[in-house]
Amino acid sequence: MDRIRIDKFMGGISAGERDRRVGVCLNIEEIDIFTNPNWIQPETIFGSEAGITRKIQAYDLAEGDTAYAYGQSADGDAEIWSLASASTTNPGTWSSVFESTNDVHPNADMKWHKWASGADYLYYPTISASTVTLRKLGDLVTYTETSVGTLTGVDGTGDRIKIVRAFGELFVLQGNLIANVADDGTFTNAAFTLPTDLTGVDMVIKGNTMYILCKFITGDSRSRIVTWDLAATKGPDDQIDIAMGGPQWIANHNDTLRVCCAFNGIAKFYEVTSFAPVKTHELSDIETETNAQQISPANTVYIKDNILHFGLWRTDTSGMYSIGRTTEDSPLALVLGRRFDTSDYASHTPTAANAFGPNIFVSFDDNGTADTRRIEGNNSPTRSSNSIYESILIDFDDPETIKDIHSIIVLSKIIPASTEIKVDFRVDNAASYDSASLQTLTSTNDQTHNGGQADTFWFREIKSVAGRLVQMRIRFTSSGTSRPQLYSVALFSNSRSTI
Repeated sequence: MDRIRIDKFMGGISAGERDRRVGVCLNIEEIDIFTNPNWIQPETIFGSEAGITRKIQAYDLAEGDTAYAYGQSADGDAEIWSLASASTTNPGTWSSVFESTNDVHPNADMKWHKWASGADYLYYPTISASTVTLRKLGDLVTYTETSVGTLTGVDGTGDRIKIVRAFGELFVLQGNLIANVADDGTFTNAAFTLPTDLTGVDMVIKGNTMYILCKFITGDSRSRIVTWDLAATKGPDDQIDIAMGGPQWIANHNDTLRVCCAFNGIAKFYEVTSFAPVKTHELSDIETETNAQQISPANTVYIKDNILHFGLWRTDTSGMYSIGRTTEDSPLALVLGRRFDTSDYASHTPTAANAFGPNIFVSFDDNGTADTRRIEGNNSPTRSSNSIYESILIDFDDPETIKDIHSIIVLSKIIPASTEIKVDFRVDNAASYDSASLQTLTSTNDQTHNGGQADTFWFREIKSVAGRLVQMRIRFTSSGTSRPQLYSVALFSNSRSTI
């Protein structure tokens, strides 16, 4: 008799059907593997948002726990919303505090910054015709908008703008240039000039160095990271090539640089620790980028509890994805953490996201309609009832024989009433799962084993599952804040020769 037990889920989504890394699977949707390495459970899902009715392009947090959102008004102007006590259990409702007389830039960023004098402002770009202007809004009580300077490296046709706050100053990536607002407020449009064949898409600080992710103006099938010491006005210190085009973002994740590229229907994720970036994950079914919509906008990237989160636009499963480790020595895991809404997530496109304390805020497009959602982390968040785990293809290390799966044992934490775990199978790359193999496990049909705790143990005999390769699917149904939490599934089979 053959037996395999699945009790490791920390590897996340695999790019290969028969990946041998610990705990990998072909698909994880709305499954939380990061909270505790000993079990998996449905992820929290986004709830309704109030106070914002248009597209949000960036979120940032100011002093005093007030969050700001920058986006598009009903007539296309730049508009600012505020939310007091953004990280509390009940953060309340967004309020519109300012609408500019100038249009919002379609691919812009916004940052809050406080100067040594104590004055604090919001910085963001606006556009008029083809002129892009960096503006500031302050004192965040009277909300007066003034011009900081003209950004000559971009226009309104799809160039991306990224603002980084570092060392008491602001740095603004704008096409082939990086502008600077020095610690005395002095604006310099071209504090640094990139090589002429490159245009910047995102940048991040690590140590005392700015790492600038760039694409080639000629449409080269590579991407490039240019490093800048924040002092030179041109001429990179170093350049690191990535063997894929379509650069999306660069992030400093626990002192490790990570890069996302998406091109020709494929997204690849790289770890940059030297001059030879290493691909860690790959996903297919990626949408086609446009000037107005990136595959994974840099303004959707944030880090919460040491996990890197980002929005991703796919043909079938758009949403907020996550990269991280359950423990320091576990494999780097990629999961689809959350959908934006319960509507068809093939029609969702991400625009902005951020987390303030336990609360998460997202902006996305739902089939042509701008929408926003939030999770109030400490305020009874709802759990997903669409969580799915699909194992890799299992052959019990013997692909030449037929495996008859005859029984399974499922172990969980005490399963609450009105929740359930469903398990079914398919074999040899079948187009669909075998309905005859379906097992629905609840608190009313468990077995109490040897006097043990009830609602934690199920033994089931399985019929009609026979093949060289076996794939298992586990689905979770929650009930409000109650959710099932799975420890392990053991599969038992008899093998028979194909000859």
